Parts: sequence; C-alpha cells; structure tokens
Amino acid sequence: MVHKWLETTNKKSWVPMQGTMSITRSDKCNSSQAKQYQELVGQLLWVSNTVQPDVSFTVGVLAQHMTSPINSAWKVVIHMVKYLNQTFSWKSYVQKCVALSAVEAKFIAASEAIREALFFSYLLKDLEAGDVQPVLCTDSQGCIQVSKDPAKHWKLKHIDAQYHFI
Repeated sequence: MVHKWLETTNKKSWVPMQGTMSITRSDKCNSSQAKQYQELVGQLLWVSNTVQPDVSFTVGVLAQHMTSPINSAWKVVIHMVKYLNQTFSWKSYVQKCVALSAVEAKFIAASEAIREALFFSYLLKDLEAGDVQPVLCTDSQGCIQVSKDPAKHWKLKHIDAQYHFI
C-alpha cells in the first residue's frame, strides 16, 4: 500500500500527525484526487483496525472528510503514509505479569523491546545487510537506573530473572 502512494518521495515521518497540522475547510480536492483520498483513507481504516492501532485517532479525523475531501486533509493523508513507510516493527500486547509499579512495567517493556531489536539485528546480519547495533531509548529514569545496576534496587528484587535481559 505504501509503495503505491509514495512513488514520488522517499521522505519519512516519525509521528502519524504533527501537532502543527490542521485540517481546515478551505479548497476542495478535484474529483480524481477525491477518489484517491477515499481509497487511501479506506486502506488506512483497515490498517488502524487490524495492524497498527496507534494511527486510529488520525485516521478517524481523516475519515470525517470522506464525502468532500479537502487539500489540507490530503496533505495529512500523505504525511500518514510517510509515517507508515518508516514503521519497522510495531507491537502492542498485554504483559504476561502484573507490574507493581510504573518502573517495573517500563523495565519489562524495555526488556521485550531489546529482545525484538536484537532479533532484527541478527536477522540483518544473517542477510548480510550490515552489522546493526540496536539502541534502546526510554523516558523512564527509574528504568535506566535499574538497567545500569539492578542489585542496588531492592524494591524490584521480585522481578523475574528473565526480564533482566537488558
């Protein structure tokens, strides 16, 4: 789907819809562009419902303009496709255990993320696409501290050993 709509550009976007983007009722799209808009938003609805629910809000906003598409909405649709073009791996799941704190929840999520990143790193190495060292980014200072020295954090001693993978 992405390749069909991004034949002219290879730019990427890291967010589904930027905060500075606005959809205003200005000029309407021509009839051929309106048909393309409706087709693309229909495909995005499928993506948001089945594969990648993080785009649901933006797709919902875009779907409001299905009957009479406008140029500013078309720009947001193309931006959304650029976002989907850069998506490498996306996962949403319920953790297998009950976390007793936010730090523990983020630590467990970081452990799962680094396992998946290492998998893709090994896969790329096997495909001779280069040696890629994964970098894990988190906004949780507690998670960073625990990953540096888990022995100092006695409040998290109950975390299963399998999550001390980081």
